[in-house]
Amino acid sequence: MTTPEESCGGVVVPMATPVTADGRVDLTAIDRIVNHLVEHGCVPFVLGTTGEATSYTLPQKRDIIHQAILSSAGRAPVYVGIASNCLEESVDLAQESFLKGADYVVAHLPFYYPLTPAQMIAYFDRLANRVGGRLLVYNIPATTGIAIPEEVVYELSAHPGIVGVKDSERDLAKQERIIAFCKRTDGFCHFTGWGTQIGHSLLLGSDGLVPSSGNLVPGMYRTQYDAAKRGDREEVARLQSVCDQVSEVYQKGRLLSESLAALKVIMQELGMCGEHVLPPLTQLSDADRAAIREQTEALDLVRLSGVRRA
Repeated sequence: MTTPEESCGGVVVPMATPVTADGRVDLTAIDRIVNHLVEHGCVPFVLGTTGEATSYTLPQKRDIIHQAILSSAGRAPVYVGIASNCLEESVDLAQESFLKGADYVVAHLPFYYPLTPAQMIAYFDRLANRVGGRLLVYNIPATTGIAIPEEVVYELSAHPGIVGVKDSERDLAKQERIIAFCKRTDGFCHFTGWGTQIGHSLLLGSDGLVPSSGNLVPGMYRTQYDAAKRGDREEVARLQSVCDQVSEVYQKGRLLSESLAALKVIMQELGMCGEHVLPPLTQLSDADRAAIREQTEALDLVRLSGVRRA
């Protein structure tokens, strides 16, 4: 289980958000997924990229947050994505989340307008001043179209309300420098969101990982995290190889928009939730779904997942 000293760190899983065929949030499935994560020593993170956060209405987001916190029941921290192109919307959602019992909120930059480093700092400063709790900066240029320079991260680390960075940019040298900075900066955590570099980042001293494949095999990522903390490089490498194979089932050769639909196909096979996604995402073809099911069986993902089957 997640221990108190790991409250900013550990295995933070960006949850897929289950929905019904008619687009309603499946609260029962949220409860099932949260329990699956917590039972394997992981932490739920709702309304991130994997959770299709941009596709939900504010009332739906409130329901998702409430159910995740209710299901976690104090057994693990809860992280909530609050990113929006509207600052006031992010502030309101953050404040509501903290009132309901969330532990951290996470925000990437607004997208649409190109921003200077000074504008990035000003934005996160204003957000952190108003959210009413602990904020993590989320660097994900693959979706925002804007990479946060490391100098901006260093500047933001001085803000008492900004407690860390979740880095999903695929720039290894930059990531290594930021990890080194975080290691010598008390109270500022680093999370890696680059799946294939998780083991490497953890061994360098990253405080945590945010793997979308954690929806499927949370226990394996928890074991990898623990192995890294004790310096067992061989075990970290072994688990990285297996987790990469799991990730390839739904990610290889697919755009992000396609991989999220593929992820839910596997989750349906594991009995965790349905395969439905919200627009602009679409479900996969019958042939693609069949191929994913074959790969799921070949990897014995039901066993690897540790899911409790009814």
